[in-house]
Formats: sequence, C-alpha cells, structure tokens
Amino acid sequence: MCGIVEYDSRLKVDRLTSGILDFGEGTSTFTCSTQLAPYQLVNILGADESLLSTQGLWEGTKSALLDWYEALPLLTKSAQGFENPSCVPLLDVLGNTDKKRQAKELLQNYLPQVFSLDLTQPDQVLEHFHEVYDELNGYSRSKEASLFAKLGMVFDAVGSTEIDVATAMRGWYNNVLTETQRLHAFVGDEGQLLQAVRQEASVAENMLHTLPSGMGLGPYTEWEADATEDLFILKIKLAKQNIETWAPPTGKEPPEKGIDARASRAEKEIRNLFDELKIPQPIKKAILEKLLKELAP
Repeated sequence: MCGIVEYDSRLKVDRLTSGILDFGEGTSTFTCSTQLAPYQLVNILGADESLLSTQGLWEGTKSALLDWYEALPLLTKSAQGFENPSCVPLLDVLGNTDKKRQAKELLQNYLPQVFSLDLTQPDQVLEHFHEVYDELNGYSRSKEASLFAKLGMVFDAVGSTEIDVATAMRGWYNNVLTETQRLHAFVGDEGQLLQAVRQEASVAENMLHTLPSGMGLGPYTEWEADATEDLFILKIKLAKQNIETWAPPTGKEPPEKGIDARASRAEKEIRNLFDELKIPQPIKKAILEKLLKELAP
C-alpha cells in the first residue's frame, strides 16, 4: 500500500490525499480532500453494489457540530459570563431547533452571522469559531478551578489547587475535629460532607460531583446558574461549622413514658406551629380556649 498527502500547514487539514491499497486478491484506489469544493460525498457500496451510506459535506459538518454541542455540559450551555461575546450567540443558534434544521442554512448563514461575518470571509469565520470553541470547551474546567479556590478558602488551604484542597481537608478532619465528632453519625449536609472528605476517590469527584448531588444540587457540570455555586459553598460552610461545634450531651434526661410523653410532644408541636405561623398572643389564647371548650365534658 502507498499514499501521498498534500497538507495545508495554516488550516491544519489536507488539500489532497491519494492512496493505493493492496488486498492480495484486489486493489483499491482513492482520492479525497478536506478542502474539496463545492461539496464532499461519500458513497460506500456493498458486495452487491448497493449503497450503504451517503453523507454530503453540509450534513456531515452539521452532524459533527451538533454532536459537539450536545456533549457540552449544561453548566456551559446555560452560562452567560463568557469572555468572548460570540459564545452565547453560538450556543443560542445551536440550541435553536428551527435554525439548525437545514444544514446548509445553518452553516452558510446562521454560523457566520454569529461572528458578524459571511461566507465570503471563510478564514475569519474559522478563526472566530476556533476561539469560541476553545473557550466553550474550557469553561467547565475554569468553573472547577473557581470552585477549588473557594473550597480552599473554606478549609484554609495554602493554595487553590486540587492537591491543596485535599491536603487542607485531611488536616481539618484529622487535626481540627475531635474523635467524638469524627465518630458521630451526622446526617443531612453534615453527613454528606464528612462522607465526601473520607472517600478515597479524587477530590474533584467527591467534592464537585458526589457532595453537591448528596446536598440536592446535582454535580457542578449540571448547574444552570452561578447562584448554585454560591449556595453550594454556603451549605459547606454551615455543615462544617455545625460539625465543629457539635458536642455530645453532658447529661441524660429520664425518658418520657405513656400519656405524659405524648402530651409533652403535642405541646412542643403546638408551640412550634404557633411560632412557624407567627400567630399573635391574643389569637393563640383564643384558639386554646376554643379547644378547651370543645374538649370539656
């Protein structure tokens, strides 16, 4: 077998590629190019010369573009704070069912319009697209770095890298918490935080996927707003503080039994309900007097 490729060093694609394949009982020759115009067509024939696959350049490019878009995390698709002003318009176009329906219209009109260009400026369109492509692909990583920086502040890390945060969390767990606090069966956000700190998996997996999911927020790649990031950090701060300030009770009250226990629980629930509804004192009194009259023999 042999082949030759004429390569475009600027656009990083082939201008023309030709080859000969030797299969022993037969040979195959082919010629192809990424820069062929006005379109490319691939015909794959079976043994009986039936057409197995046909895909034009427009549809093939559209398919690759939309596959890339669908693979972007929700965090990226819903973001607004990009450095490149063309990021949001491109996401809007690729997420618009009507605009992406026709491959030729999408690539000839809507895509260049994102960059305020047209297809008479193909090099500029490609250059702008590469810049947007790189920023969108790196957005979730930049958010991950931002989260690690904030986690580092929560745990007093010396730096903001994943290793710095891991070291700080281990130091907090082993040196700040008492043995009683480490052994206590915390629930809720406190329990989720301790479980994430104890896990052997990577810090990124524990703190950015498992922990926020356990706290009801989902993995960070599925967040739709920056407010979720702030809420996540707040929940960690509160859970950390509650763990640090927890102490076992100093004494035990005798357990309540029978009717007295039920009456005590009922009284507490009534008080909590009054407080929750913010009922004024005179109305509380009127409600209780009414209940007493109804219960009187």
